[in-house]
Amino acid sequence: MRCWMAMSSTVMLKLAKLANASDWIPTIQSDQILFNNLTALDQLHWSDSAKGYFDYGLHSYNVKMMDDGTRHVLTPPEYRLVDDVFGYVNIFPFLLRQLPANF
Repeated sequence: MRCWMAMSSTVMLKLAKLANASDWIPTIQSDQILFNNLTALDQLHWSDSAKGYFDYGLHSYNVKMMDDGTRHVLTPPEYRLVDDVFGYVNIFPFLLRQLPANF
C-alpha cells in the first residue's frame, strides 16, 4: 500500500502543478515526501534476514488449510513482517520506482 501511495502522491503532485492548484500543492507535496522516503520504507518493510521487502501485518507461521477451504490457525498470529511468503508485493518498491538506480 505504501508504494501505491508513493506513486499516486507523485502523480497527484504533477497534476496539481499542471492545473496550477497552488492551494493543494503544499499538502500533496508533503504526502509525496512522506511516502517516497526510502529510509521509512526500509524501516517498515525491509527484512535483513530474508534480504527483501515484505508486508507487515498480523500473521501466523502455523496455519492449516481445511478441506472446506477455510484456514485453521494453529499458532496465534502476531504483528511482524510476512517474510515467509514471496509474491508480487515484494517487488512493488522496484516496479513502482521507489528504489534509487544505484540501489
